[in-house]
Amino acid sequence: SGYSHTKLISAELDLAIEATIWAMIFSRLSEILTFGTQQVIIQRVLASGSKRNMFKAMYMNIGVEIFWTALSVVVVWGLVAFYNQNVEAKTSIEHPDKVIAHYVVHYMPVFMRGVILAGLLAAMMSTFDSALNSISSVCTNDFYRRYFRRNRSESYYLAASKYFTFAWGLVLLAFALWQLKHSGQTVLERFGRLNV
Repeated sequence: SGYSHTKLISAELDLAIEATIWAMIFSRLSEILTFGTQQVIIQRVLASGSKRNMFKAMYMNIGVEIFWTALSVVVVWGLVAFYNQNVEAKTSIEHPDKVIAHYVVHYMPVFMRGVILAGLLAAMMSTFDSALNSISSVCTNDFYRRYFRRNRSESYYLAASKYFTFAWGLVLLAFALWQLKHSGQTVLERFGRLNV
């Protein structure tokens, strides 16, 4: 981040510094602006059935997010304490994004490694197929069906949706391969520092 880990907030207007107060404000503002477009929240709200249940779903979502944030803070501070006690392990970590992976690979029992890896793969597949499904659905229903091919059969639109899924899968694969070439930095670091 450009600063020692003991400095909490920087108010500088330098794009080379990741953790500034402006980055925090911008991320919260973008989260507020996109709150109504998050698929999980919208599904809960639309499936609730009544206005009262809708508010329950929203408050439950807020409660779960606060719980996971608190749990994440506890885990992160636990890792900070662990690596401060184990200096030789700390020196073998190349990038701050690799701390959890390093801990899992080197210090957790084999069974737990397998469970974590299976969970990561399941979450990755679920996220990836949901993203592809959403992109394909938007392309097919909101653009292709509306502006290019009206009044066709559902089987025609299903086939078009499969083609869109395949095409967007190739685009995302190309992005992943591009990201692999820049493995020293994360995507957020490159975009944040304007080193695209």
